[in-house]
Amino acid sequence: MDKFGAIDLHSNDVVVVIFDEADRIVYQRPLRNDLIQIGAGLKPYREELVKVVIEPIGAIT
Repeated sequence: MDKFGAIDLHSNDVVVVIFDEADRIVYQRPLRNDLIQIGAGLKPYREELVKVVIEPIGAIT
């Protein structure tokens, strides 16, 4: 079954959510802003992940 991911950015951490085709959350966890830790969180779902959306960063004025 295909999975989809979303990453919500915060100043010190991110919230990673992975959900299935029926919009059921299969993984949700706050993680440090560290690519290795984020990659490790996504790794068990890598083969099934269709897309991962990352919250866009707004313009700094």
